[in-house]
Amino acid sequence: MKLQEENNPFGIYRLEKGEYFEGVCAARGLPALAVARLNGFTRPPEEGQMIAFPPEGYVSVCVLAGDTLASVCKKYGMEEAAFVRLNGERLYPGQYVLVGREK
Repeated sequence: MKLQEENNPFGIYRLEKGEYFEGVCAARGLPALAVARLNGFTRPPEEGQMIAFPPEGYVSVCVLAGDTLASVCKKYGMEEAAFVRLNGERLYPGQYVLVGREK
């Protein structure tokens, strides 16, 4: 599975025949729900559909019991508004979210 072509700084990827959105996200170590939110998907993309992945520097982390939106943002140096755009406002233990700095 070819995840990203050279000279593709925006992380755009075309879903190919036989690939599944969740699998492509997992291969990049990214939570499918966060990538779907980033793209505005309300259902999984279909073959041939383009997917934008977050820029390099974002990582997936697991929310721990007691974590709050503010504490996660502070821990990873991220603005709350940027976090909400990627992950939404609700957090729960065991959830994987994207964190990083907006450029």
